[in-house]
Amino acid sequence: MAKHDTPDTPTRPDRRRMLRSLISAAATAALTLAAKPGRAAENLADLLAPRTLSLFNVHTAERLAIPYGIDGRVIPAAMPAVSQLLHDHHDGSVHEIDSRLLEVLFAIVRSVGGGGSGGTTLQVLSGYRSPHTNSLLRLSDEGVAVNSFHMRGQAIDFWIPGLPLTELHRAALAVRGGGVGYYPAHHFIHVDVGPVRQWGSFGWSPALPPGHGESFQGSTLMVNGRPMHLTPIQARTLAMHRRALLWDRQRRRLTGQ
Repeated sequence: MAKHDTPDTPTRPDRRRMLRSLISAAATAALTLAAKPGRAAENLADLLAPRTLSLFNVHTAERLAIPYGIDGRVIPAAMPAVSQLLHDHHDGSVHEIDSRLLEVLFAIVRSVGGGGSGGTTLQVLSGYRSPHTNSLLRLSDEGVAVNSFHMRGQAIDFWIPGLPLTELHRAALAVRGGGVGYYPAHHFIHVDVGPVRQWGSFGWSPALPPGHGESFQGSTLMVNGRPMHLTPIQARTLAMHRRALLWDRQRRRLTGQ
């Protein structure tokens, strides 16, 4: 028999190898099918879980620990208290805070192991900034943007006590919820819900595996064989939470926690 010829029927060892291969393939398929509902349930539980933030205004000593969201949405009744705490401390003006900013902050807290109980308190340096205050600050600081997201209630400057600023910065970059500014000289980071971008970080960004950049468009999650449609806000929230959990796992591996 030429070396490229094959027998008409496999030998017994060949049949055993084929059988093992078929069993292995069937087992893999079964595990894959079993994992899909579990993953969907995990994603659903993550999306529907209540979310709490704890904030402290360093200028006014106001403190707020509030459950602000559930079901991938923000609780409207919680927003006035948040807007009050994040008011412009220079002139006392209050502006509605974009609820997406809270979701970004929550995802950042999760990514550093803070969980959702509100136990990690964010030290707020600046929230809303009136156009008048923004103009005054620009006179002494060229780094203040003309059309700052602070003036729209869509940005916050903060830090977390006991957490290295470098780690907080990396967590904010990993979440990819908007703009991230790094200010180590003044010990705070800036986060907004504008386009994903960064400054003050010399181009560094955390390495995440392929597939971490989920779309923020509406999508469908299959749960127990039934489709659950996600709004764009819910899809965006879930994507940030996934990245936060992924980065937290990577952080724990690196630090041995």
